[in-house]
Amino acid sequence: MNEDLNISGIYSITNTTNGKVYIGSAINIGTRWREHLNDLKGDKHHSIKLQRAWNKYGEDSFRFDVITTCSIEDLITIEQDFIDEGNTYKVGYNCCPIAGSRLGSKQSEETKRKISETLTGRPSHRKGKALPEETKLKLSKARKGKKLSKTHVENIRKAKMGDKNPFYGKKVKEEHKTYKRIKQFTKDGEFIKEWESLTHCANALNTQVKYISNVVCGRRKTHLGFTFTYA
Repeated sequence: MNEDLNISGIYSITNTTNGKVYIGSAINIGTRWREHLNDLKGDKHHSIKLQRAWNKYGEDSFRFDVITTCSIEDLITIEQDFIDEGNTYKVGYNCCPIAGSRLGSKQSEETKRKISETLTGRPSHRKGKALPEETKLKLSKARKGKKLSKTHVENIRKAKMGDKNPFYGKKVKEEHKTYKRIKQFTKDGEFIKEWESLTHCANALNTQVKYISNVVCGRRKTHLGFTFTYA
């Protein structure tokens, strides 16, 4: 059954030929995907790396996946986690290492200074840790990101709302929708259950996505006395 992806969350655009990935977030995933598709077909995408790959390999070589849904307030933080883990700025198609940046637009000296300060001295939270085999196809060690200010998050949210979203309310095909499954274990490593997504797991445990994401991404060992990994 086709559903309207009028949901907020984190998504990826994957080149199935070489495994390279673009990570993004949106308050309306369906709308954002249509914008990406429109720009790529029009040869005007803000990521020149993604645009060149699209032109070289063709539309059939790319897959759009929903990684996880989450609240609008957590979008930037969780997107940054995935950009960091996948090192998608250096080895993927992201044009900036900072989640939510105004990609493709000229930045002021003040903005450049703030980005530089954010990047300086931020070690990778996964350095020296082995990733699951499945994840290695897309992800590698990277630095740890810093949560952006509430003002920055609010400005990004406003910039993606209302009239600034010309494709609002349009649908994404069913085959474009996938979610990363989550495995839940006791702190001693005993398997408990496999969940359809971070969101399903968080809702069932009456907690927030970001806390489970912290465990999955290696920043915390446990949450609510459990450990979690991607399936």
